[in-house]
Amino acid sequence: MMPRAWDFRKLGRDALAGNWMMAILVTLLAIILGALSLGNGFHFTINLTINEQPQGIWYYFPHGFWWSFYSLIVFFIGAAVELGLHSYFINLQRKDDSGVENLFQYFSIFGRALLLRLYMWLLIFLWSLLLVIPGIIAAYRYSMAPYLMSQNRELTATEAVNLSKQMTYGHKGRLFCLDISFIGWIILGGITFGLGMLVVIPYILSSRAAFFLDLNYHYQQEHAEQQPIG
Repeated sequence: MMPRAWDFRKLGRDALAGNWMMAILVTLLAIILGALSLGNGFHFTINLTINEQPQGIWYYFPHGFWWSFYSLIVFFIGAAVELGLHSYFINLQRKDDSGVENLFQYFSIFGRALLLRLYMWLLIFLWSLLLVIPGIIAAYRYSMAPYLMSQNRELTATEAVNLSKQMTYGHKGRLFCLDISFIGWIILGGITFGLGMLVVIPYILSSRAAFFLDLNYHYQQEHAEQQPIG
């Protein structure tokens, strides 16, 4: 029987036990550096609660100018940081050494990480032109690509996306249910002026890392002739 949302949440909590403060610090720094991108399926949910970005390119000058400049910089920097963020929580699940340094260990493949983010953004954007639902499905279809690249630096953007598409076939609904199971926590985090999200987001990311490891394990079992990812 396949693990359910409750099982992954428990794995997420277990991995965070004794590591909450470091996980919060890593997550906060990763958010500041732009690690959470549209490619993360749960971004669609969190965005409803904590997105306070000003509308319009210029907003109130110079505030809007500097916000736009910051957004552009972190979009590029965040591509590599995102891989480090996933690596941190995967290591946490595996009980391997992990810390803030994880966020910066993928700048050696900065170009490949950025290409992956741009490629995913383009694919999700194109699917979103067909209405919101196809865009959300696409986000879940390609959501494992950054996890995969974080575990195999040799993957190209195309390979990571295609492998994510194969791995999530028949499992997108499971990941969606996992994300939706956090809705109460997200609402609670929102009514605490967003401060509670500093606890909720690591909880989600830890649970998602557990989901990835389970998904990857079963995928490798089904494709034993292929070399394991990570």
